Amino acid sequence: MTTNYTGLRVGHPQLTVGPNRRAANTRTTTTASTGRRADQIVVWLILIGLLIPAADAYFYLANAKLTVGRIGIIILLIPAVVKLLQKGRRIVLCDLIVCALAGWMILAGLYTSGLAALGSAGAESLEFVGGYLVARAFVFGPVTLGTFIRTLKLLAFAAVILGVPEFIWGRMYVHDFFRSLFHLPIIAPQLRMVMGVTFARAMSSFDHSILFGAFCALVATITLYSEPNAIRRLFLFGVFFSGILVSLSSSALMAIGIAIGTYSYDSLLERYSWRWSLLWTTISIFLLTILLLTNHPLGWLISHFTLDPESGYFRFLIWMQAISNIGASPLTGHAFQSLGGILDTTVDSVWLVLALRYGIPTIVLLFLANLAAFAPRMRSLGGSARGSEIKRMSTAFSLVLILFMFMGLTVHYWNYIWIFWGVCLGIRASLREASMMRRESLSFNFSHERPLRRRSAV
Repeated sequence: MTTNYTGLRVGHPQLTVGPNRRAANTRTTTTASTGRRADQIVVWLILIGLLIPAADAYFYLANAKLTVGRIGIIILLIPAVVKLLQKGRRIVLCDLIVCALAGWMILAGLYTSGLAALGSAGAESLEFVGGYLVARAFVFGPVTLGTFIRTLKLLAFAAVILGVPEFIWGRMYVHDFFRSLFHLPIIAPQLRMVMGVTFARAMSSFDHSILFGAFCALVATITLYSEPNAIRRLFLFGVFFSGILVSLSSSALMAIGIAIGTYSYDSLLERYSWRWSLLWTTISIFLLTILLLTNHPLGWLISHFTLDPESGYFRFLIWMQAISNIGASPLTGHAFQSLGGILDTTVDSVWLVLALRYGIPTIVLLFLANLAAFAPRMRSLGGSARGSEIKRMSTAFSLVLILFMFMGLTVHYWNYIWIFWGVCLGIRASLREASMMRRESLSFNFSHERPLRRRSAV
């Protein structure tokens, strides 16, 4: 006699047997199909902002600027809060820190510039915290997370396909298309000289080539851990890596180097629980050495981690001037007031931008939120299949958050990529919540549409 194992034992009261079995199974299949469609709709609403450049396609409702990414988050935000408050879900420390972050951003803006700053501060906090809450609520469990990752890979693949021709022919085709729809002027390509040759930097559907490169690095990292088939993993990684190359972003190249090194290190020493302690100790010694042996540690890091030395020196000047301005108002920042000089033109660091606008507490809360998300307790899971899957995806999204923070030293995130940070943070927090649960009957497998079903003899 054979039995299907789906988490229920023979004779379980939820199993339907006898003449009504076919009807019950039909209802179960219909319910599962409806649930999958609902998951797909939610995931598309979360990720839809990847397809349409926020700088080119937007409209105003009263005084509120609405992009496609913001609309998707707004639609899901209230249902997300309701879902998180339902019985059976757990509040984690990261939830409280993220809510405090949103509150501080709005209050600091109001304190500094009054109601004039409310629109911009509210929009930035909505994007990040809204993306976080939506992901926390809905991207929870193997089915929805699997749907999210597959859809993310699909959209990232499309973004690279659209970006490569921009690099080859020097025209921003995606932006030109949407700008023509909204009757906006065509933009010139961003250029970068490499080894004496000037290239156009691909932007695809993002607002800047740097953001496109950062996104490709993040999706390539997720692919390393989520794709079970080695050939498909290598192919997709190659596609996303080509997106990094055509973006000509040094920060993205550094990030993918870190991701490859970490993945290889993790794979080689998977059996040893001390591997992460050793890694963090090595990194700490490296940073301490730079701090002790260089006159300007920050300048050394920036100048050595950029493709163009001139660009590195430019970023170093930005940091020096920004730190001086942050010191003038360290708690609440300057909101969106003019700062003068180079800071009114560009600030290539999300940490500096947030500190300049909302004060040092903002970046402290952002750092602590990420830290709280990737510090899970896995002991209760033991060696179960569910625990193994959670650990693997937890490592993937922990690495993604670390890369967000690392690239943020020389990259400012805005529009959808800022939302995406909140989404990835929310997913990582949900994985931590899942690691705290002990319901071993739930089988996590992220490479399938549904948890694995197997037949075995009894």
